[in-house]
Amino acid sequence: MAFLLLILFCLNFQEAKTLKDFQWERRVLVLFDFKSLNDRGEELEKQIKERRLLVVQFEGEKLIGISEEFEINNPSFLSLKQVNPSSSKWYLIGLDGGVKASGHSDNFDWEWIFRKIDSMPMRQSEIRNGVKN
Repeated sequence: MAFLLLILFCLNFQEAKTLKDFQWERRVLVLFDFKSLNDRGEELEKQIKERRLLVVQFEGEKLIGISEEFEINNPSFLSLKQVNPSSSKWYLIGLDGGVKASGHSDNFDWEWIFRKIDSMPMRQSEIRNGVKN
């Protein structure tokens, strides 16, 4: 019984995941200061999940939304703003952990994001092999 309680205790206090922890696990889209993305709808959620995409949204330095139930390490995600603090408002991170695209809120387009992901070699492999999330 004590062993079971120890396991449950450890599961409840797992470390928050850093951006690097999602490498090879999820593609990540980090959004800064977007106001209109909270209501994504069922079809959009399906497309996000199909592409193994984690969407993380900040307002300033405050986490205001995440597409999956993860405890994240905010500073590791906020460090993206230091790359180009004044211009980029969103960053698309590939499975390999590299920044694949970034831009302003005025040029953000879900369809473009999905096409960009679908053009990536690992996504092409997933499509060919019928890999589902």
